[in-house]
Amino acid sequence: MDNFGGNNFDGRYFGGNKSFFVYPFLSNLQDDDGNKMAHDSYQVYVNGDYVGDKLSITQGDGGWKAIESYLKGRNFDGYRVTRDGNRIYVDVQDEEEAEAIRNHLTVYTQIR
Repeated sequence: MDNFGGNNFDGRYFGGNKSFFVYPFLSNLQDDDGNKMAHDSYQVYVNGDYVGDKLSITQGDGGWKAIESYLKGRNFDGYRVTRDGNRIYVDVQDEEEAEAIRNHLTVYTQIR
């Protein structure tokens, strides 16, 4: 008698051999084939300082351009927003305004 209580897996339920059947419909939980994720994530920088990640969860949320819309809505000016891959750069000339934008975007990226 073997370790399986007498069942040697040679019966009709196991195909008459000792191989183990792998179910083809089980998904690969770490499937990383480059498909679009459920959301996009952007790293946000102000004058080179990382302030947080902007998540785009829904299609209509503006994506990376939502940062510029947010800043316009807060009456900031004198900045330039650019994107390079998954990084958003906000360049500001005035250091006082840069600090205010940095603070606003830190909070914005934490609640969005």
